[in-house]
Formats: sequence, structure tokens, C-alpha cells
Amino acid sequence: ENAGAQVKIPAFVENSFGVRVPVVSFGNDLFQGRKDVTDIILPPTVESIPEGAFSGCDNLRRLALPKKIKSIKKGTFEGCRSLEDVYFEGSFEEWKEIEASLKNHIVTYGPLIPGTPVC
Repeated sequence: ENAGAQVKIPAFVENSFGVRVPVVSFGNDLFQGRKDVTDIILPPTVESIPEGAFSGCDNLRRLALPKKIKSIKKGTFEGCRSLEDVYFEGSFEEWKEIEASLKNHIVTYGPLIPGTPVC
């Protein structure tokens, strides 16, 4: 059985001008429909997750979110049937400040309990 892909997005990349820049977001098609991805770790520099970013990732089991996250757009987890854990590096108060698009997921998966995964 294939163990699946664990993806860790880098905090910095080199742009077309050869300048090192922080990764603050990513394209919504980067992960869409990826059946091989089981774990995604976002760097501490990411501030937003685009609409439908992980939709169709049937085998995504774990996601680590940095405390800088301010918005998670609609449809982010659509079709993520295997999702077990969403880890958030921030506090409960910071979690509550994330853009409302995620509030439906809290109802579905449960509230944040300190020291445990969000979902």
C-alpha cells in the first residue's frame, strides 16, 4: 500500500527576479484533486488559504496551519473524507479570529480543545 505524500510548503521561495520572498498564500489549484497527498504542513508565513484549496483531496488526513492564518475560503475541505486532524499553532482566541468561511467546519468537526487537533 502506498504510504501517500507528505507535503511541507517552504516558507520562502525565489521569485523570477532572483529575490527570496515569503510564501503568504498559494494557488487554489496546487492541491485540488490530489489523491496522493495525506499530510500538508503550511509554513509560518502563510496568511490565507484560497477557495477550494484542498477540495477533492480524498486521502488528506492531517493539515498543520500556522498561527498567521487570517482567512480560509469557502470549500476548502470539500470532499476531504479522510481528514482526521487540523492542527493550529495559535491560541483559541486566534482561532476564533479566522475569517468566517471556516465556521461551518467547526460545527461539523467540533471546537478547538487546547493541546489537541482542531478537527
